[in-house]
Amino acid sequence: MPWYLHDKLKAHEFFKYAGLPTAEIYRHFDSADTIDLDGLPDEFVLKPTFLFSAIGVMVLARTDNGFYDSMSDKEYTAVQIKAFQKQMSLKSNHASKPYIVEERIREPDGRAVPRDIKFFGFQGEIVFIEQVGNSSGKPTHAWFDGDFNPLTQDDIYSDPKYFEIVEPERPDNWEQQLNLARRASVAVPAPFARIDTYSSTRGPLLGEVTLVPGVIALEGYVTPSERIEWLAGHAWKKAASRLN
Repeated sequence: MPWYLHDKLKAHEFFKYAGLPTAEIYRHFDSADTIDLDGLPDEFVLKPTFLFSAIGVMVLARTDNGFYDSMSDKEYTAVQIKAFQKQMSLKSNHASKPYIVEERIREPDGRAVPRDIKFFGFQGEIVFIEQVGNSSGKPTHAWFDGDFNPLTQDDIYSDPKYFEIVEPERPDNWEQQLNLARRASVAVPAPFARIDTYSSTRGPLLGEVTLVPGVIALEGYVTPSERIEWLAGHAWKKAASRLN
């Protein structure tokens, strides 16, 4: 399995090599102690590469007093950002805890934090799609089938304890995002990969690749119906046979 793709820097290099569009990386740091935000653009995203589900991600814009973070709706100084990220690093047992600084992505409608569209792909066949948005409280959650038709809680159950359940809202450029996800799914040398994309002012962009999605693996957060599980299992078998 290509576990190296869980490293966001290596995934970025993989996307570039495969000719797939992705966000630009401005800078990377070996640890929270080495974070240096001087000389960066006025807007950017700071990400720990060793965490998941947007934990520790900061969507930052420079202000007179420091930086405003759209994720938490708070203002921080550079010193406070470094201290916060040192706390985030304690959440992981990884030996290596690097960070990256990416370009800030804005959806064409101008929303401050773009929705994360996650495609559950099996060598080009998309079985279902997760739409995650940012809100002041819990992340918003909605689901689609592999053709971007809305699913209900009966199809895939998202626990309201962890998510704010919203109506699925298909992006205007859904066909472009779906095509990009299919291309990336085929490029990844594995029967299954979750492909994350964003809608941006310069078109769909790839975010990251996940081979073991936590939202499904962690019991109780999300529960697919038997029908969805059967579709995914059948797609896995077909994808595995194509790779062999």
